[in-house]
Amino acid sequence: MEKLEFPKGFLWGSATSSHQIEGDNHNDWSEWEKSPRRIEQLKKNGKNPFDFISGVTCDSYRRFEEDFDIAKNLNHNVHRISIEWSRIEPEEGRFNYEAVQHYK
Repeated sequence: MEKLEFPKGFLWGSATSSHQIEGDNHNDWSEWEKSPRRIEQLKKNGKNPFDFISGVTCDSYRRFEEDFDIAKNLNHNVHRISIEWSRIEPEEGRFNYEAVQHYK
């Protein structure tokens, strides 16, 4: 088998989606996940609606340091994150500066 080599400076990493990993989101998507119409449709299809609601997820919002330690142990040298806008601007025109600092 031929040995595969990556170029010097190659970026090894991962990417995350805030909605999928942070938990405790309050946005249009999380409201849709819990909407009565959607829950009824899931039940009608024989599914447990709670298996399809983001909820707590893996709580990376509070455990991000552990997550980055894992990435470091995997020799990652780059990571792409997304920012949950509903934390930054929970209501139109009202900004949560503590959330901004958290993402810094």
